[in-house]
This record gives sequence, C-alpha cells and structure tokens, in this order.
Amino acid sequence: MAALTLGACGGRPPSPAPAPAVGARRAGDLALADSLGDLITESIRADARLEPADSLYSPGALFVADGHRRTEPPRFAGVEPGGQVAITSMEITITRAQAWAAVEYRWFSIRDNIVREAQATVVFAPAAGRTGNPWRITHLHSSIAR
Repeated sequence: MAALTLGACGGRPPSPAPAPAVGARRAGDLALADSLGDLITESIRADARLEPADSLYSPGALFVADGHRRTEPPRFAGVEPGGQVAITSMEITITRAQAWAAVEYRWFSIRDNIVREAQATVVFAPAAGRTGNPWRITHLHSSIAR
C-alpha cells in the first residue's frame, strides 16, 4: 500500500482504462465490450465529479455501495468528490440478453494523501429504441477492498 500511496502522491493523472477482457470471441462482441467499458469509465468518472450521468443507467437501476443502497452520486463505493479514479482491471461477459462486468478500480486524493481500492460488479441490459449504444447499466454493486 505504501508504494501505491507514493505513486498517487506523484501528481500523475490516472492511467487510461485497460482494454476489457471479453467472455465471447466474436468481433461484434469485442466492439460491444469496448462500448460497455466506456460506459463504466464514464460512470465512475462522473461519480468523482458528483454528476448524476443518468443517461448511462436504465430507469429503476439499482446501486449498492458497501452494502447500502444509493440513489445519488457517488454510486461507486470509496469514490468521493475532489479525487481521481483509475480502472485497474475489467472483465466483461456478454450474452444475447445481458452483459456484466467485474471491475477493479482505485480512487485517490493527492491533496489528502488517500487511496482506496475497490471492486464492482456491473450488469447491463439493452434499452429498446435507443440509438448508438443501446445498452445501459441496470445494476451496480461495489465495495471497498478490505
């Protein structure tokens, strides 16, 4: 943890999100996995800015962080305003009717010298009638690593 803390204090911005791993191997699934990975990245970055980013979520989406239901940002466990987030790993699995991702991420505040590691499970479902990426987050469960 000390090395992680020192790295966060160096003032470097978080590295870009890694390419998602995909359960399926078809080219269409790889493109969809990239798109779903972008949704996760946008969602967690919006949380760090306390922006609702409601367009990324299905109506009635459920958010659970550290065992507590959340209705407003931040929806990811361990994320607070004034810090930065970095996705450290992401694995996406896609079926015809749904997709889900296992995500590991870090939130850190250089100003306060705080680093939090956390994990999330994100479930997606297609939203009928949407253009572009029709998939939306329907469930987000996250917790700080202990």
